[in-house]
Amino acid sequence: KQGVIKRDEQGHVYLIGSECQTCGKMTFPKKEVCPYCMSKKDIKERLFGSRGVIKNVTICHTAPKGFKAPYFLGLIETETKTQVLSQIIGINAQKGNSVELIISHSYNNEDGNEVFTWKYQVIEGGDKE
Repeated sequence: KQGVIKRDEQGHVYLIGSECQTCGKMTFPKKEVCPYCMSKKDIKERLFGSRGVIKNVTICHTAPKGFKAPYFLGLIETETKTQVLSQIIGINAQKGNSVELIISHSYNNEDGNEVFTWKYQVIEGGDKE
């Protein structure tokens, strides 16, 4: 299965998306066909920066099995202006907060194994828009 995150030698985490060379639009996760212009050629892998800004956020008071509620869920605009939906870690996540992509424990599966995923974490002292 194609991965959606990548970590470089310095430990920085990136989302793996795509950029259409025909129309210039970027998507996450990576697509084989551009959802904007339907081009099937010239789709290139694109790494999205590890920082972004919360564009909108909500508190989820119920959670799927294995997850803990409440938690923040928000729309993040990455440095490339691509928007992704993500869980947000932070005591007081608010619209306009700066965030950074991290790899974090998500839940324990039925066998008791820990499952990790990507999330965004509020940068303490980070500027708001």
